[in-house]
Amino acid sequence: STHEEPRKQIGDSKTPVGMFWLSAVFSKDPSYEKKCKMPFIHVKPTTEVIHDPRSIYYNQIVNTDQIVNKDWNASEKMHEVDAYELGIVIDHNSPVEDPNLGAFTFIHEWKAPHKPTTGSVALSAENLKQIVEWLDIEKRPTIVIMPLKTHRDYILTWSLHRMPFEEYLAPEEFLQRPRRK
Repeated sequence: STHEEPRKQIGDSKTPVGMFWLSAVFSKDPSYEKKCKMPFIHVKPTTEVIHDPRSIYYNQIVNTDQIVNKDWNASEKMHEVDAYELGIVIDHNSPVEDPNLGAFTFIHEWKAPHKPTTGSVALSAENLKQIVEWLDIEKRPTIVIMPLKTHRDYILTWSLHRMPFEEYLAPEEFLQRPRRK
């Protein structure tokens, strides 16, 4: 059987499915530039992600103080987002294949375990810091994102890493699981 996953669409708040390059690290803390082996974006009050598909800057992270013609109506001011203290750029739809597929997706710190994002991948701050310091652009880092059902179906065929049983549970099941004393 084939697994045809629905394609991400702009504004659907879903995480894209597939294999993507990890292209950069971003942080509000400029000291991370020395801690990573990836292209680095220092997030300042003028740093924005452009979400307007009509803009020539669509799906780009820009510093607005360097842009003369601000031709967008939708953007995200990265400095104002707590979760963007530290993050990794997932090159979804980059370069832009189709503006209807949505803009950047990030790996960033979660607000809480099992709390959904609007399409990004969220981790604990500790795990995110470890990954940032481990990544190396020379090794062409990638991420594979797939639904849990696909992972379950192909774990043996694709020799996938077996996740702990608890990871297979839905968040409400995970919280209600029996605990050892």
